[in-house]
Formats: sequence, C-alpha cells, structure tokens
Amino acid sequence: MKKPFRPELPTPADPKDPIAKIKIVDLTPRDLPEGGTLLVLQVNAKDDRADPASPSYGALVPAEAQAIEEQSSGFMDGIYRRLDASQRESVEVIVFASKAPLITPNGQNSQHSRTYESAERIIAGIQASMVRQGLDGSQLLNAEGKPEAESGLNDLTCKNQEFVEHLVTKYGPKKFWAVLEDDTEAKTRARLGAEGPNGIARRMNAALKKMVLGFAATYHKENPGKRLIVWAVGTYDTISPWVKGAVIGHKPAVLWVPAEKKGGIVIEVAPDLRSAKTQLGENSFSIPMLLRDKARCYGQPDQPTR
Repeated sequence: MKKPFRPELPTPADPKDPIAKIKIVDLTPRDLPEGGTLLVLQVNAKDDRADPASPSYGALVPAEAQAIEEQSSGFMDGIYRRLDASQRESVEVIVFASKAPLITPNGQNSQHSRTYESAERIIAGIQASMVRQGLDGSQLLNAEGKPEAESGLNDLTCKNQEFVEHLVTKYGPKKFWAVLEDDTEAKTRARLGAEGPNGIARRMNAALKKMVLGFAATYHKENPGKRLIVWAVGTYDTISPWVKGAVIGHKPAVLWVPAEKKGGIVIEVAPDLRSAKTQLGENSFSIPMLLRDKARCYGQPDQPTR
C-alpha cells in the first residue's frame, strides 16, 4: 500500500512551539460532488468559566454562541454557492456531538455541555442558510433538529477520574493538560487503565469510522446522487491527538497541535470512501488510511513508557 502524501512539516526546535495549528480559517467550504461526503471536524465554542457558582458556568459565552451559529451558516452559504440552484436540494447534513457535561481537573464542574450546545447553534446556523436557499429544511437529517450524541467524541476527563486526580495532585491544575498530552505519567496511566494520547486518537478514529464508513456508506447506498455533510463537534483534547496521528502523521503524544475555539478541519472523503484529503494551514494532506483502525500513525494501543 502506498504511503499517504504528507508534507514534511519542520519539527520545532522548541517543543513548546506548535508544529501546526487547527484554526477557524481552515473551516472553509469545499467542492462537494454528487455522491460525495464532507467530514467537518470542529472544536467547541468558548464557554463561561468566570464564576463556578453561576448558573451560566460551563454554558457557551453568548457572543461565542452567536459566532459559531453565524460561522456554520456562512459555511453552508459557501457550499451552496459552489452548486447550481438545481443541485442545492441534494445537499443533506447530519451533526454529531459529545453530550458530556463539563468536568474540569479542579472539580469545578457543570451540567452544561459545551460541545452539545455548540452543535445546537451550528444546527441553527445550518437551518438559517437552508431557509435563505428556499429549502424546506428536510435536508437536515438530525431528528427534531437536535445533534446526534456520540460518546466517542467525549473529552478525556469523562473517562477516568482517578487518573485525573492523580495528575492534579502531582502537577496541579495548570500543568494538568501538558503532562496529559505528552503522556508524562504513562506507567501510572496504564496501571489505572486510563486513556493516553494513542487511546484518544483510536477512540476518535472509531467514532469517525462509524460516521463515515457506517452512516455515510449506508446513506449513499440508499440515496444515490445525494451530497452529504457529516459535522462532528468535539473538544481540543480529543481532536488534536487524532489530527496529529491521522493527518500530520506523528505519534499523538509527540509535539503540539493547538486548536482555536471554533477551529476545525474539513475533510473531503472520496465517493468510494477509501481515501480522503484535507487542508491544514498552507499544507494539503492526503489521508488514504482515514478511519482504518490499524493505521500505522496510531502505533500500538497505549502502553507505559519503558
């Protein structure tokens, strides 16, 4: 099998410098051919962390909620502009999101779900764009206009509270994410059965595989000639490891790929669902191994460092 095309991104001299970034500007419309699929992978909008005692703690900041709605609406407008008026009805959309509530390393939690609430506003933006096109809204495949909950998009802190508490006790809340991301405590993590960066990437891969090779494959078989957008909303700590492994081709525990709030990538999946491509900054990436469980970039399942 041919290796995927990946530009050789220079490794930063300082490991604190990012090798790439997941930005808002990368979430731009792409051509969507008949029978084609776009996979939009997006980071949640910013949520309110000002006052843990406030009912709005963990909810989306109102201006950010409005911004992500306008962003999705503009994205869909761009998709429609690339098509003839007679083709626009053929574009259908489904939105997936984690429904997990906010759980923070310092225990200041909330029942608000920043990913699910982001997805709700994304759907509102999609619907507004459909109205402008004179469409009846049936092209949105989400039942009752609600995001499809997908646990594979959940953030790490939902998975193993014992490991979270160990990192916070040893390193403090401020250093929590850094030591989590570079797998500093690999041996302890493995002993406690917690996920590491490889595990997160593999879990994300399984979720995306279900969306594309499961849902999208069945959809196109039953709806020949249609165009499908699969929109998945997660958090930085789940999306970044997957992008490092599947797109850039580095081990998920190596180097740093930060993500802007509301940033993301748009993946063009070939009609045969066997290959895909995307744009990250100024670099284009081919991802022919997209969604294969044993893709070489994921390495082995999480193991302690020896």
